[in-house]
Amino acid sequence: MIDALKRFFKIEDNAVEPASPELSQDFGATFAIFRIWERLGWTQIIEKYLRDRRFDFDVIANLKVLVANRLLDPMAKLHILEWMEGVYFPGVDRGQIDYNHLLRTMDFLIEHKSELEPRLASPMLNLFDCALDLVFYDLTSCYFEIDSNDKDNKDSKDKCLCTLRNHGYDRDRSGCPQVVLGLVMTKDGIPLCHHVFPGETPDKSTFREVISDIKARFPIKRCIVVADRGLLSQKNLEVLGEAGLDYIVARPLRQNKVSQETIRAVAKTIKHQVRDWEDKKTPMGRPRPWQQYDLPKRRVAVEAFGQAPHSQRSSGVFRVAPT
Repeated sequence: MIDALKRFFKIEDNAVEPASPELSQDFGATFAIFRIWERLGWTQIIEKYLRDRRFDFDVIANLKVLVANRLLDPMAKLHILEWMEGVYFPGVDRGQIDYNHLLRTMDFLIEHKSELEPRLASPMLNLFDCALDLVFYDLTSCYFEIDSNDKDNKDSKDKCLCTLRNHGYDRDRSGCPQVVLGLVMTKDGIPLCHHVFPGETPDKSTFREVISDIKARFPIKRCIVVADRGLLSQKNLEVLGEAGLDYIVARPLRQNKVSQETIRAVAKTIKHQVRDWEDKKTPMGRPRPWQQYDLPKRRVAVEAFGQAPHSQRSSGVFRVAPT
């Protein structure tokens, strides 16, 4: 069309033909990530811990690349350099990024983990107006394709300083040594901190350490801990009570003194409701109003199901709060 218009208007154009582009890079996503990074003030936070250190490379540039890769296209550190060829990083000197620098940057992070986690989380909570009143905590595991546990190699010639990779509850059914990973998040999905435990660590035994850590490092006013049965034990509930935290947990109704006491207290009311639902032919399994029962220092709520099968009645949901 341009050539046709030039001929029609008799325009002579002696301009050199533009060269075809040889390289194109993604730009928008990294630009947005880096703008949010600066808005949160993370550069200034990290610089405080770099003042007395003498790194021969740009630690913050390597951190930005690591974060961008985690958000956009997570991959192993060894492949990040290849991924970078198709991505534009505003303000980052690519000569500062290499595999060894990425690993040393992660060493810096783990060295200052306890101080950095609350300081990096604070501006996010303020920016997104997140009240720290509900905390979610869950566990998973990550396995390693190695032959033996770390704890069995303490006396070997090739002694490894790591003692985390051991056999435990095998979620992945891999048969390999593993580590247990715990993540604490806000109700909006913003991560606050993480913990790494030896692979043989039972889920329930991590609770006391995590609760103590959250209380010590984060400005919690009124925190409600939500937990499933995997983290439920009487000791863990005592830990929550000692910390002055509210909690919502699911508890089995069988072989549980608190559950049995609660059921006896609300049995008549629930039976009356069930008869009423049967008379009105209420659909089976529809959730019903809570029946609340107060215990010393605890408030227990039981949800009944109209004509629910026995398997559905074998567990209840307990909301507990200090009185």
